[in-house]
Amino acid sequence: LCHGDYVNKNIIIYNDTISLIDFDKCKMDFSARDISYFLRRLLKRESTNWQINLTLNVLDAYSNENELTDSDFKFIIAYIAFPQKFWKLSRDYYKNIKKCNKNSFISLMDKSLYKSKHQLEFTYELINSFRRHYNVKI
Repeated sequence: LCHGDYVNKNIIIYNDTISLIDFDKCKMDFSARDISYFLRRLLKRESTNWQINLTLNVLDAYSNENELTDSDFKFIIAYIAFPQKFWKLSRDYYKNIKKCNKNSFISLMDKSLYKSKHQLEFTYELINSFRRHYNVKI
């Protein structure tokens, strides 16, 4: 069972109690999807900027409650590595190709390309960290 929108705005922490809210996207899904979604949303921020130590700390804490398998770690890598911003931009461009401002589209793609470089470097570092830290064969 996955929450489907496992992000900070839907996690309430009060004293030692952690609660989740907003279950409208809840469904049966691969269990690693929630933590992958959470990590990608967390790591792409300027304040966290693809920090490997933060990622390992989050996964260690998550693993204390829910064991992660090799398949889970591989899913996390694939989910984080997927160039979602390019996919969304391209999808939106082709859905609205007649209305789209091509120069604006190119500008957005250029900005995404710059950010994607950090994401790609992080993905390679994450693969190596999973091998060392969790003994995952990738």
